[in-house]
Amino acid sequence: MTIMNESQGKPLIIGELINNSYARARRAWQNRDLEGYQELAALQTRLGASFLTFNLDGTRTLAVSLQEMLDFLPDVIPAVQEVTRLPLSFDNPEVAFHREALRHFDRSKCDGRPILNSLAASRHDISGMIRLATEYDMDIIVMASECFDEKGGHRASLTPEDVCAAARHFAGLVHREAGFGNQRIIVTPGSAPLPPTRVAGSTSASTRSG
Repeated sequence: MTIMNESQGKPLIIGELINNSYARARRAWQNRDLEGYQELAALQTRLGASFLTFNLDGTRTLAVSLQEMLDFLPDVIPAVQEVTRLPLSFDNPEVAFHREALRHFDRSKCDGRPILNSLAASRHDISGMIRLATEYDMDIIVMASECFDEKGGHRASLTPEDVCAAARHFAGLVHREAGFGNQRIIVTPGSAPLPPTRVAGSTSASTRSG
């Protein structure tokens, strides 16, 4: 994932390899291989990543329970922090995952804010996620590839207007509940033909909050 840092005029890269969608991460998870995770973290750090995604969740072919992830976090997070000072982007839909991950994340070993990944229309406890991001001084990713439907449920964002509406909704929510400025919010439009970008006053209408 690439983020455009408008204040510095250069992209910031979120390394995505610590994710069970990739074979090396999948093997590391299946073997609970701390050195395997360290290798992935160190590799992405050497290649110039600015942040590292940290995702232990399952895939279509790999079942992973929440409890399995919670049990592994006390070991794997300190192991990763032994080899990199990059901030982690904690990627999971469950507040319990983020809360436990942050209990074992040493902020003194990190150069920059960690990221809560992500707020989305399908999340069950959006306010709980925002409170956690506020408590731990995290930046927030908004997944605008999902939007709310007319019946109060959620669906995939199918048009640029859907993406824009989702981005505006969550940016407004973060402004009100956390008091964060736009520079603390990262919008990912999913499959839309635009790179993820921080919401900012000078961005295009599709990502600028109202």
